[in-house]
Amino acid sequence: MKGAAVAGLLIVALLVGAGAGYLYGTTNERVVTSISTSTKTSIITSNVTTEYTVPTLELLVRVEPTQLSSGQNVTIMDEVYNPLATEVVANSSEIINPTQGACGRGVIPTGIQVYEGHYTFTNLTEGTPLMLYNASGGPPPCPAQYGNVYHFQPDSDRAVVYYLGTSIDWVTNETIGLNGYWVQVPSSGLPRFALHDFAAGEYTVLVFDAWGQQQVESFVVTG
Repeated sequence: MKGAAVAGLLIVALLVGAGAGYLYGTTNERVVTSISTSTKTSIITSNVTTEYTVPTLELLVRVEPTQLSSGQNVTIMDEVYNPLATEVVANSSEIINPTQGACGRGVIPTGIQVYEGHYTFTNLTEGTPLMLYNASGGPPPCPAQYGNVYHFQPDSDRAVVYYLGTSIDWVTNETIGLNGYWVQVPSSGLPRFALHDFAAGEYTVLVFDAWGQQQVESFVVTG
């Protein structure tokens, strides 16, 4: 989220050091889809590159704390991790991350949605995701959608990302701090939104990545 008016309300921190570590939280529910990738060993033993379609990359998620008071931040951490001892090359389209605004595209390969109430994959479509950014003023024009290519390093969440004719060395860790959600308020002009603390109750967190993998976690807010 950008702008001084919302500084501190939604904290987005991209962990950019190898010391950040890997996330191994408790999985409530997970969907893993087949990912079209190619791999190559770090030590060349032949001139053959093996290409195959397998659920290679892992989407790892942790939510802390799982029980908090109203007004307290909940932190959602996710990463895309290559568990193999070989490099993995994965193509993807840019995705919209609902915590990053109306467009939310770029090299970040994950997205987060939060729902009020308890949901699983069987009934998640019945819920409405909460607004996680300040949409006051109406939606901005979004840039065209592009494709990215991720070269994941062996046994790592680090990838070299090729996009828009350039490349960047990226750590696919993402940490989002949320202390509420945005609700539209009456306005005679452009839309206006106000930040609301998470009320007491259970909340469902859906994390997804650019390759169709999804994971559901939850947290509870006390009074």
